[in-house]
Amino acid sequence: MDYYNHDGIPQWKNSLILATLKDQTLYQLKLNSSTDKIEETKEIFRANYGRLRDVCVSPDGRVFVATSNGSNDKIIVLKKK
Repeated sequence: MDYYNHDGIPQWKNSLILATLKDQTLYQLKLNSSTDKIEETKEIFRANYGRLRDVCVSPDGRVFVATSNGSNDKIIVLKKK
C-alpha cells in the first residue's frame, strides 16, 4: 500500500493505493479531506496481471506495481495517459 497525492493521476489524489496477492486486485481507497477515513473504494483492475506483490508511488506521480507469478514476474508502470 502507498499514499497517492500527486497531480499525475488527478482522480487518485489523496488516496491509498493497495495491491493484493490472493485477490489479484489493485484498489484505490479515496480518503476524506482530513485523511482519517476512507470515503470510497474502487477497483483499478482485477486479475489483469495475476498476483500483485507491491505498489510504490514515485516522486513524479508514476505508480509501480510488482507482480508475483513465479517465472512471469513484471513491474507495471501506471501514469496519466
